[in-house]
Amino acid sequence: MPGKARKQNSVRSVHPSKLFAFANAGVPIEAGAFTDSVAMAVVVGLCVGKPVGIVLISWLVGNGQRECRFCFRLGKGFKISGDKCMGCKIDDSVLIQPVVSGNEYRVFLLDDAVAYSARKYPPFVRGDGESSIRDLLKVHNAALRLRGLSPVAVDAADAVLPRGERFDIPGRMNLSAGGTMVLEAPDAKVAFALASKAVLTLGLRVAAVDLFTGIGGDREAIRVIEVNANPSIRLLEESNRGDLILRIWRDTFRTTGLLGV
Repeated sequence: MPGKARKQNSVRSVHPSKLFAFANAGVPIEAGAFTDSVAMAVVVGLCVGKPVGIVLISWLVGNGQRECRFCFRLGKGFKISGDKCMGCKIDDSVLIQPVVSGNEYRVFLLDDAVAYSARKYPPFVRGDGESSIRDLLKVHNAALRLRGLSPVAVDAADAVLPRGERFDIPGRMNLSAGGTMVLEAPDAKVAFALASKAVLTLGLRVAAVDLFTGIGGDREAIRVIEVNANPSIRLLEESNRGDLILRIWRDTFRTTGLLGV
């Protein structure tokens, strides 16, 4: 139910058959490939010659899927860029995808209606004129560890920022990772229609679709990142948007036949 983000359907972590469903429905997602070996994934990463994301996917662990994310950069080895491994098996599927940049948005849908949309912004540190970026990241990484998330590592970590200068931390922009979200419409006109198509493909009634727009500076380039089947409403709570929270709960009760009981 809304408010408890315990489970999600992710185009990065669903079964490969779901990826084919997206392709058949014309839903653009990040290009990628599956293998059953981390070693093979590394070989592919070397052949690609540019940053790729390597995701170890466990289909049957506990009550749901668990995944362990790594970021592979040619010549720099592995850098942890996501959650710690939660019990992946040797023979689990491995998904390889290129690392991309763009504007990240979340579109929350109730059936075909858009309840709200928000843009995600990266976490950041601010310089004091004395400390290196590495030192400034210590507090941020400590907070990540408390949430069970892996720390971040960045290039040029020894650089010292002038006092007051902001340094955006690349990678995860979720609220749990220290990012921020602002209620804002996507800059791509087709974003709402694409989000609706992705939700329809999975047969969901309530969902939040995360997507990239303006990939690589191309205003027309858009990709679905993941579809959350049980999305959090933390942003609405922190924004004092009780009207939207009420709308979501009323729709939930209506569709389950509980409204008016």
